[in-house]
Amino acid sequence: MSRLLLVIASLLLFTGCGDKLSLNGKVQFADGKPLTVGIVCFQGTGITARAPIQADGTFRVSTVKKDDGISPGSYKVFIAGAYIGDSSVKGDPKSDGGIPEGNITPLIDEKLMNPDTSGIICEVKSGMKLPFIIEVKEPAK
Repeated sequence: MSRLLLVIASLLLFTGCGDKLSLNGKVQFADGKPLTVGIVCFQGTGITARAPIQADGTFRVSTVKKDDGISPGSYKVFIAGAYIGDSSVKGDPKSDGGIPEGNITPLIDEKLMNPDTSGIICEVKSGMKLPFIIEVKEPAK
């Protein structure tokens, strides 16, 4: 039993349990107009943190519980659900933003909706400048 407790304590120590940082930000267009819908996703090694975008474009990151923050590290950032219209989603919104189907119109450049094409990286660390501003582009016409 004591070996099991030692293993659990070691895992907690090395996985960074309890060292999450508060991260908030804003998603906006170049003219300062906020993006008012969607979810900002932070994809790291083995974890994706999420932050619903509020009506004023602001967000606060959650990993497990609401507003519980995010562990320090490097994250690919992308935006899921930045559409208007009637749609359903197939795929996994946690990992790839999901793939919307139906009568929808994207509000931002679709490259920003994929962690591999968004080009946005966030280095989460103590003392980082907040709010974390994400500037998005409108879709190509």
